[in-house]
Amino acid sequence: MRAIRGAWWAAGWLGVLVLSGSGVARAQGALDPWGASRGVIPVRPGFMPDPMVIEGIAGGGAALGDMYGGCRGYAQGAPSHVFMVQAPMRYLAFLVNSSFDSTLMVQTPDGQVHCNDDSEGLLPRVELQTGPGAVRVWVGSYSSTGGGPYRLGVSELNTVRAANLGMPGSGALGFSPRPSMLSPTSSPLYGEGSVAPGNGVITTLAGQAGGALDASVAGGDCRGWITAEPTHVLRVLRPMGYLRMLVRADHDTTLTVMYPDGRIACNDDGGGSFHPMIEGPTGDGPLRVWVGSYARERTGPSILGAGDNPGLTPDMLAPGRAGMVVVPPPQVVVPPPQVVVPPPQVVVPPPAQQATRVELLPRLPVTLFGAGTPVTLALWSPRGGPRVEVGVQRIGAALSVVATIGSVTAPVITVPEALVRDVLITVTQRPDQRLLVQAERADAPGQPGGRMMALVRWPGAGATVPEVAQQWVGAMTDRLPRWSR
Repeated sequence: MRAIRGAWWAAGWLGVLVLSGSGVARAQGALDPWGASRGVIPVRPGFMPDPMVIEGIAGGGAALGDMYGGCRGYAQGAPSHVFMVQAPMRYLAFLVNSSFDSTLMVQTPDGQVHCNDDSEGLLPRVELQTGPGAVRVWVGSYSSTGGGPYRLGVSELNTVRAANLGMPGSGALGFSPRPSMLSPTSSPLYGEGSVAPGNGVITTLAGQAGGALDASVAGGDCRGWITAEPTHVLRVLRPMGYLRMLVRADHDTTLTVMYPDGRIACNDDGGGSFHPMIEGPTGDGPLRVWVGSYARERTGPSILGAGDNPGLTPDMLAPGRAGMVVVPPPQVVVPPPQVVVPPPQVVVPPPAQQATRVELLPRLPVTLFGAGTPVTLALWSPRGGPRVEVGVQRIGAALSVVATIGSVTAPVITVPEALVRDVLITVTQRPDQRLLVQAERADAPGQPGGRMMALVRWPGAGATVPEVAQQWVGAMTDRLPRWSR
């Protein structure tokens, strides 16, 4: 049977399902797409191993046909698995191996529902393409009284078959769905917004809270479970003496924030009633936000609010009120006497921009160059070498990453000409004290992007400048070299 597609939408704060074609509305019915799954698994182009294999138990009392009339079988109400797709994927296959007649239902981030029953004998297979976001998978049994153990395979290869997955319990899976570190420079999973001082506007962004990564990797005081990629990015247009960020959701959530200068702040219940809140000053540039769930297995919709109004509360973040204007209280103004003395025409030149120096910490990237990023120097202590200041220097139309030791500055690597426009340059100190340099430019209509990565080290005794040990240039969708991970 070919995969059957339909569409449905989640409406309202409590997740009421509107079923296209059937005209039936079901509030908290047997199927619960927002319910707790067996974990959130990150997926991006080029993932390894391929196929990815996960085991589970199929069957349940929820009829998959209740979501879309062409679906077959019975499963648990909550998804069997949730995959967080991190970049567009042109081909992705889901297939099942089991000893019973199993079925599949897959919902993509755009609301499409894909179903299949018997692609390989009594075993189902769904093939699709998808953009970034949550892909929810239900593994069902054709019979309401059947079910049992299964193996679910996820692959980018159309040659993989159910038999390649092995039977449930037949051996090690070779897969761990939990990533080990943050990926701050990755594109946000649920969009970007901007904030600026003095305009009284609250920026709101809707997304999904929760993930498979323990937030403590960002700092020992951080709590909850997050994705490796930021949930949102806030572009701070001008330095702000005060910025408040908080979350509204229907479950216990947490906040992890990386400020433009590399500082990390975390909070659990600062906004009251399981609502996290972080407030304080910030410089301009990209501010990366992770909205987490306190419980490991819990995911669900969330709304992030940010603005310079200290009266911002979770109740103001109702769905559908993005860009809401908060009017400050009226002020009594006493007009001064109408004596106007023109000021002297003295022009004071602006002060020279001072560089911000950031001490590199293992695994935490620092942005050296990008739109809205202040002049930044990273302080690197390579193994066997002296203390090095790493920065970016423009010579004509070219950009170079340079190293300064004492009073001597030398170029280390030059950014390819195709990436110079709108490029974002970051450096990360690895645990072995080598330096990972990354320059990337996002794709735009008519303007393909790309990425350059270089691994820099100190050559050893007698050396005067660092050297490039590895270098790679490719497209944003290309698989990264192993040494860059």
